[in-house]
Amino acid sequence: MKLINIHRKHINVELELNLRDWKDAILWGLLAVIVIVTIYWVVKL
Repeated sequence: MKLINIHRKHINVELELNLRDWKDAILWGLLAVIVIVTIYWVVKL
């Protein structure tokens, strides 16, 4: 039973890390889009 609990905790930690990575990736993606759009507008104007 202890083994199963440890395994479950390990999976939860991995999922949390993956979610954190996804959040970072999404934030950086949004930042990149904002920068690109801003540069595009500056160049267009």
